[in-house]
Amino acid sequence: MCGIVGYIGERKAQDLIYKGLSRLEYRGYDSSGIAALREIGSDQYETKIIKAPGKLKELKKTWNEFEFHSGLAIGHTRWATHGEANQVNAHPHKDGPITIVHNGIIENHQEIRAELKKEGKSFSSQTDSELFAHMVHRERNQNKSLLESVRLAFKRVKGASAFVVLDERCPDHFVVVRNGSPLVIGVGKGENFVASDVPAILDSTKNIYYLEDLEVAEISRSAVRVFDLDGKEKKVDLVEIKWSLDEID
Repeated sequence: MCGIVGYIGERKAQDLIYKGLSRLEYRGYDSSGIAALREIGSDQYETKIIKAPGKLKELKKTWNEFEFHSGLAIGHTRWATHGEANQVNAHPHKDGPITIVHNGIIENHQEIRAELKKEGKSFSSQTDSELFAHMVHRERNQNKSLLESVRLAFKRVKGASAFVVLDERCPDHFVVVRNGSPLVIGVGKGENFVASDVPAILDSTKNIYYLEDLEVAEISRSAVRVFDLDGKEKKVDLVEIKWSLDEID
């Protein structure tokens, strides 16, 4: 089962993502990857991605490419479903400014792929997951917000899935959505997290929101806002985790 970790805050995000993914290795995986935003000018950002087949330690071979401070990063460990376990099919996947990680299966991927091909889209991988980056990008090109774009794109997806989505034009937040595949949101002080499971982020926060099915959340450094798929905002009721990482181990 794939593992997902995301972070936004003041600390070096890519280091936290790597540590969080290492705590999800028990879920099993055959490739991994991390995407981090890097500032390249005044209010301009680019997305730097490293990924590799095999164990998480394989990412360390290209870690010198991550020697910058990023306040926003997402990461993933993958079990291959659509497409073999190689660097190209490893997550994250990117289309234009949109980068995604995904846990689950898009059951109607053939229909969506055919639709996108008719629009002239081409694909970098064999995965169903990459399609969602194209879908969100398409909505963003119609001047919708990142939150709205993810919400509308996810309405088209059939099957159990969880996505984390960042847009390099929106360095102050990222968006997550789920149905069937688990996601938890960790709330800190001036920083927030998302993960497939609590152990990935428990050393940074014990305040957790368990995202429910068919919920989408916008996560910034200072706030977590949760909505249903029709756009109605919902109350965020946090749960305080009482156990420690030692007890989990």
